[in-house]
Amino acid sequence: MKAKNLERKIARIEGIDVKIMKNGRKVQSSATIAANYKYENAAPNGHTADKLLKTRLAKSLPGYDVIVLDSSGAAVTGNTKLKNVRAGYEE
Repeated sequence: MKAKNLERKIARIEGIDVKIMKNGRKVQSSATIAANYKYENAAPNGHTADKLLKTRLAKSLPGYDVIVLDSSGAAVTGNTKLKNVRAGYEE
């Protein structure tokens, strides 16, 4: 799956944007990633960004780093609740 399509799929399911990284650099949008995001429902609002990364994103994208972004495109801290990140996209 192309990186841009995987990022879009995650955004559609989780209601937040992410950036897929490898070796400290953003993976090119056109790069093919041999991974798939198998989840169909969003993680609970009470989860933190760090918990989302550890329980879903790291398992779905082994070998890649994923950054959770707020609605302005800035990286959120690990202790930020998903409900707060998602609320920014609704404004």
